[in-house]
Amino acid sequence: TTPYIGQDYITKQMWIGVSVVAPIYYTGNLGDSQYNDEIIAAAVISIWMKSTASVINNLEDSLCEGSFALLADVTTLRVIAISETVMMKIYPENVRLEDLVTMVTITTDGTRKEGMFLSNKLESARWDKLRDKVNATGKGERGSLVMDITITGEASPTEYYVMFDRWASVADYVMLVFAPVEGVHGAMGPVLSSQSVSFEIREGTSASKNATLTNNGTLSLLARIADRGWGGTKKRLTLVNAAGWKRGIRLEPGESVNVQIDVNTRGFGAFNESRTLVLDIEDDDYPDCTNMSSRTLTVTVEASPEPKLNQLNKFSILFFVLCAIVLVAAVVFVAWVVWFRKVPVVRSSQVPFLILICIGCFVMGCTLIPLSIDDGIATERGAGIACMTVPWLFFMGFVITFSALFSKLWRINKIFQQSNFKKIKVQARDVMIPFAVLFSLNFVFLLCWTLVDPIKWERKKTGRLGNWGDSYGRCYCEGQAWIAFLVLIAAVNISALVLACVEAYRARDINDVYSETKYITVAVVAIFQIFVLGIPIIALTNSNNDETHVSYVVRCLLVFLVSMSVLLLMFVPKMRIKKNSKRDQAKKKEESLDRVMKNAAMGVNKATKQSKPEHSAASEDTNETSEMGMIHFNKSFIKVQLEQSQGEAETLKNENKAIRDENEMLKVLLKQHGISSVEVESK
Repeated sequence: TTPYIGQDYITKQMWIGVSVVAPIYYTGNLGDSQYNDEIIAAAVISIWMKSTASVINNLEDSLCEGSFALLADVTTLRVIAISETVMMKIYPENVRLEDLVTMVTITTDGTRKEGMFLSNKLESARWDKLRDKVNATGKGERGSLVMDITITGEASPTEYYVMFDRWASVADYVMLVFAPVEGVHGAMGPVLSSQSVSFEIREGTSASKNATLTNNGTLSLLARIADRGWGGTKKRLTLVNAAGWKRGIRLEPGESVNVQIDVNTRGFGAFNESRTLVLDIEDDDYPDCTNMSSRTLTVTVEASPEPKLNQLNKFSILFFVLCAIVLVAAVVFVAWVVWFRKVPVVRSSQVPFLILICIGCFVMGCTLIPLSIDDGIATERGAGIACMTVPWLFFMGFVITFSALFSKLWRINKIFQQSNFKKIKVQARDVMIPFAVLFSLNFVFLLCWTLVDPIKWERKKTGRLGNWGDSYGRCYCEGQAWIAFLVLIAAVNISALVLACVEAYRARDINDVYSETKYITVAVVAIFQIFVLGIPIIALTNSNNDETHVSYVVRCLLVFLVSMSVLLLMFVPKMRIKKNSKRDQAKKKEESLDRVMKNAAMGVNKATKQSKPEHSAASEDTNETSEMGMIHFNKSFIKVQLEQSQGEAETLKNENKAIRDENEMLKVLLKQHGISSVEVESK
């Protein structure tokens, strides 16, 4: 017999195998023949090497990486059958062409060519112990042993399991399977698709998720999950098929099974829970093989109420109301200026300046419209456009309003602080220069901001524990260029605001007819104070995601206060002066009428006195009575006249006081410019 050496060879030599022949001897008549202890038949038991080759090939690198098998003689541990690859692996220098064809051969001349011993090249100190253990094992039984074997080409020994199966019949052979210990321990490869399963679920609903357990090893395995409270139906977390997992689920190599978890929040309300599920993995009752491990699956559940989107909702109504107040006020003041443009108090303040202030406040007030828009009433793209519109409207409106205020202060200072009181001409070009500079710089910076790093809208989670669905919307920029543009815009406008405060300080002593300088100064200082207080508050509220409504309210109030403070300070005093001047005119007319009546009454009284001697003596008593009535009339009239004279005296006193104040102001101005009062009198 010639044992199998290689798979390619055995496909050509299908007859190669191991056979045992038992002759049958017979003495007597059999049919027409008579036999005397002669062979008449034979019983043959054959094991074809094709089947042995299949077993050897199937065990090579299939049990685990590095595993191999061979067939050996029980008594001597001589190799009977081995694959080509393993032969070249453990006996490389002994492999010749004839060795690939035959190892144990009974030649035609009856000689026997023996195979090689396992110990020839497989270096180990325990071959004798293996042989003894194999010989001590009964036929048809199995056993195993751990050995340190140094494979050809390796520098250090590797710990191997040697598992053997002694044949029960045919020949006293043993099938030896060599497998690295580390590889055998990994032969069962349970892999869990995920180490955790997370549920983010709404209160009053249910959900189901799973993790997949796959056997990526070469041996079948058994997976179990102890109950530990996972069973039952009236629980928030339930393991599907808990009874089956408790008994154990068998997985062949390559098979998988789902570990399914059901969550039910109905009747439990909102809650947070985290539990750990342990899968115990063990071999599928392999003899002489014990391999146990475990895998853990963490299950977390966050059951929350309906999410809070922190949208503006009803707050938008408040912002639209504030916007309407600003816009209506600006339109009303423009109409008032146009209607009373010929009134001295309006004409002296210059109508174009007043209209420009109203236009600027109107544009600033329009900022409240995009500030009131979020993804609750618009799309994400629409909300992003609204975000970018806010700086355009606010800064452009601020520039228009502020330029008008600054130009008026600059004009007043240029007129009143002119040396030697020479006549000067303030042209429209002079007052438009500040507006043109500020408007151009703000426009360029805003345009670059819009093109390079525009503001967009996004929705982010708040990150509050137990409220995983809560989110808030915000305006944001993807890059960092917006910081540079915002700093440039702020630097330009703050510098202009500081210059305006300087101009207001220079005009502090100027007392014009309608006190306009005072109110312009108050308006500029009010804007400065609002920015100083409002900007830090906005920064603080923006850093707190839970206070998005507060941040929006602060922004809207800042815009509203800036717009309305300018409008009220610039126009309400003028309206009051206009109303008072009308009342004063009516009073003067009434005083003139009273004066005429007084003069007329005095004339009548005088005429009566002159005609008194011409009356007859017969009517003396009657005349006395009339004279007494006339005298009484004259006394009452004199009393009224006295009261009117006192009022006129008080008025003259106030006028004289105003004249003295103006004289004192003029003296101060003369002193500032180095002009003495004597020089003025001489001139």
